[in-house]
Amino acid sequence: MVVWQWYCGGMDVLSKGSTDIEAPSYCQVDFPLVVDKGYTYSIPSGLLHRLRLGMRVLVPFGKKKEIGYVTDLFSHPPELPEGTEIQPVLKTIDAEPIITREVLELVRRASEYYLEPVGLFIKSALPPSLRGGNRPAELKRAIALADSLPQVKLTKRQQELVDLLQREGPLTRKELSLLGGFSSSIVKRMLEMGVIKEEERGPRFMGVFRSSVPDVVEAIELTEEQKRAVSCLVSNLEERRYNTFLLHGVTGSGKTEVYIRLCARAIEMGLGSLVLVPEISLTPHYIGRFRSRFKERVALLHSGLSVAERWREWERIRRGEALVIIGTRSAVFAPVSKLGVVIVDEEHDSSYKQETRPRYNARDLAVWRGNLENATVVLGSATPSLESYHNALIKRYTLIELTKRVGEAKLPTVKVVDMRRENWPISKSLVKAIEETLNKGEKVLLLLNQRGYAPFLMCQDCGFVPQCPNCEVSFTYHRSPPLLVCHYCGHFEGPFDLCPTCGGEMKIRGIGTQRLQEEVERLFPERVVARMDKDTSKGREGSWKVLRRLERGEVDILVGTQMIAKGHHYPSITLGGVVFADVGLRLPDFRAAERTFQLLTQLAGRTGRGEKVGRVIVQSFVPYHYSIKWAKIQDFKGFAEEEMKMRKAFGFPPFIHLTRLLFSGKREDKVERVAAEVASIFQKSPKIQALGPAPAPLSRLRNRVRWHLFLKSGSRVAVTEALKGIPLRKRGVSIEVDRDPYSLL
Repeated sequence: MVVWQWYCGGMDVLSKGSTDIEAPSYCQVDFPLVVDKGYTYSIPSGLLHRLRLGMRVLVPFGKKKEIGYVTDLFSHPPELPEGTEIQPVLKTIDAEPIITREVLELVRRASEYYLEPVGLFIKSALPPSLRGGNRPAELKRAIALADSLPQVKLTKRQQELVDLLQREGPLTRKELSLLGGFSSSIVKRMLEMGVIKEEERGPRFMGVFRSSVPDVVEAIELTEEQKRAVSCLVSNLEERRYNTFLLHGVTGSGKTEVYIRLCARAIEMGLGSLVLVPEISLTPHYIGRFRSRFKERVALLHSGLSVAERWREWERIRRGEALVIIGTRSAVFAPVSKLGVVIVDEEHDSSYKQETRPRYNARDLAVWRGNLENATVVLGSATPSLESYHNALIKRYTLIELTKRVGEAKLPTVKVVDMRRENWPISKSLVKAIEETLNKGEKVLLLLNQRGYAPFLMCQDCGFVPQCPNCEVSFTYHRSPPLLVCHYCGHFEGPFDLCPTCGGEMKIRGIGTQRLQEEVERLFPERVVARMDKDTSKGREGSWKVLRRLERGEVDILVGTQMIAKGHHYPSITLGGVVFADVGLRLPDFRAAERTFQLLTQLAGRTGRGEKVGRVIVQSFVPYHYSIKWAKIQDFKGFAEEEMKMRKAFGFPPFIHLTRLLFSGKREDKVERVAAEVASIFQKSPKIQALGPAPAPLSRLRNRVRWHLFLKSGSRVAVTEALKGIPLRKRGVSIEVDRDPYSLL
């Protein structure tokens, strides 16, 4: 039994038991299923000396046989209901454990805190190929275009297949089927025609980052602030003791080089380093810097890899061949041996919070893992989350600051344009700034955090707005191709010109990135305008292709959503424009101001990273809002002080712990009744304040009615204990627990 004390963003271990048993006769097996407990099985004599913690086993499960994970071993079975038959393990799948003891301990703690099944966390920890019973082949047969295409006439479907391969590169037969619905007969016929060919397929997406590696590693002279930061972190690493550092550095201050120097020292000590990033496909230069320094000792873990590639990288990590592991959220579970360093770059980013089951925050798990393995933990950001900053203020974390940009680079100047007195959607001030920038041969970023062509259509006569039939949200209008799309469930319909209610004319309302790109192309017809959002970044290399064009100077103006504000380093960009800064401020979310400040500051940080000073134009209908006021002068501390005063006054994190219970079902009366019953349990607790229940802002998604209940408390332990009795499902109503929620919709 492990007992620990929780706090916001971290954990103190008070006592720890041992699971080492000389001759275990029973084991606990957890499954990658939504079940709230593990099951006890006996260990046959033939497996007594082979079965170990962290192995996969085949066991009876109801009337079926299932593969599960061995998560505990014991000599005597736990107390079970009378008449319960303990069935034996049928066989082991692995010759050795596939889950390390350290990761298993992290998984157990995550399961208890987030109240999600252990098996679901283990499923997240493993590459897809190890969640079942097989390992993938090292290489797959892939289909690519022939070196020289024969002069043959193609049918429409055959031409579509050629177009797909030209766009995506080599694909397996399964991928051709999934992406384009191409049958095996079409593939066979095109092979016979010599239009396509089969070849052995290696790690294609890995090549994206290898191609970004410089041939020569330039010696970088550290600034005095960087030297002090590296010295502090390395000193802690050499003492092999746990500590969490908040590295608060302005954009362009050289945080990445600090990370690299720390990882280099860890390698010298024979220790591994884990580096988490929000979205790996958006930062090829970042990855390239690590690979240029550490070569094949770098491994990548993220969902963009194929099944074989992910397994191959996971195996390299497990065998100790790779000592610097860079990955997204789930990489926090990587099987790193002798872990010495844990880094969470852009620690404020909401991408670290998983919004589907199992719900967890990888940043917090990174801190917990560092604690478990006596590692040096570094949380880095130019705009830290208020939770992490609060932990630094109360000395739970150690604060390290980088206040100046590297070299002669200066922070950009920021101008706020009051759109109540300006042209929409692009002000005269922004148009003039774009012209001046392009005439000097420099590049422009334009941010609009709203994808699609327009947020919605509206009847100009009766005000009717088309809504998704599955969700209580309006469709987003896309023009290319013309569709009404629900960004929550994926449902789409063809747009209509006349109102189905009154016959009036339907008009476009608002603006999205598609429409903004169109408007910019109209204003600057001689310039190359590219767009980067979820619609243009589909496929394994979508985002990278756009960034490569920008790097080669083929793009003059890049239009995009928040993707373009994440970690990019292109010295040719000297102007950033925020077309509509108020989008996030309208959301019913206590973090709305914090997210707006972070986004504006991060976008500003993409400009002027070379010798020339950057500038930013922020367009807003509420230019007096404090998040915009502080972002204008890029003063994080000023913003944090003002925001935390309000958070404290109204009782929001980081001063209290927040938990959200989400109830969903087909019938509203049932959902409302179950939500009220659960709420009554917490309303009796003196340590917990229950708010609600009430309909969620998105009150219907995917044809399910949604209510939610919020729990506020000064004690995480009290909430954890109170939640243990809450079922995952009650009378047909699903109940999801979201600890430390990021989305309140």
